[in-house]
Amino acid sequence: MVVGCDDLALILGYEGRNFTSGCISLCAKKEDIIEGYCSGIGCCQTSIPTGLKSFVSLTRSLNNHTNVSSFNPCGYLFLGEPDKFIFKSSDLSNSSFRNKVIEEVPVVIDWVIGNGSCTVAKKSADYACGENSVCVDSKTGLGGYRCNCKPGYQGNPYISPGCIDINECENENPCDGICNNFPGGYSCTCPHGQIGDGKKDGHGCIPKNSKSPILQLSISLCFGFLALVISVTWIYLGIKR
Repeated sequence: MVVGCDDLALILGYEGRNFTSGCISLCAKKEDIIEGYCSGIGCCQTSIPTGLKSFVSLTRSLNNHTNVSSFNPCGYLFLGEPDKFIFKSSDLSNSSFRNKVIEEVPVVIDWVIGNGSCTVAKKSADYACGENSVCVDSKTGLGGYRCNCKPGYQGNPYISPGCIDINECENENPCDGICNNFPGGYSCTCPHGQIGDGKKDGHGCIPKNSKSPILQLSISLCFGFLALVISVTWIYLGIKR
């Protein structure tokens, strides 16, 4: 990303993927700036492709900021996560802009281990994935892999003790009945004398001899309808006589 009103930025990739990209940021006066937009007026940005191993970035002023020095004495080039940076017109003359970027805009590195696939890595003595983890092939197209904890586990899959079991029963007990934790998961059961799936987000647990509200309503409606039929029949027979 580049902040400035007289600046050109280039990024050159030379290992992994060879590519060249860049952007130009221009503006004649501070009033032209659109707050929050990094689209070429006072601020521009370009993306970095996946699979890039090495790169060089550089910036140049087109006219040495001669025509904009009153509100933008110099330009800035930096790497960062675009969603974390909100461009403001005050950035053009902020002498502490460098510190602002360091404190507020993170850089995310899309790293992988080695350049081989999981199939190859698992046969190696320096295979990095620890206990209760799975190997995931990189999607950069240049090889390499990462390690993720298996479902029901958490931790760092690269260092000891690796991924450890999540005790769902202690953290956020999902059961309405009895919670049973086991490696990689859990189960819910109902106490003796009750039925159901035992889950808070399911049917829970109810006594075996209790009837559901729907069943009770259905029975009541049936008896009511039967009583109505009998009453109407008796009235009809009485009138007929």
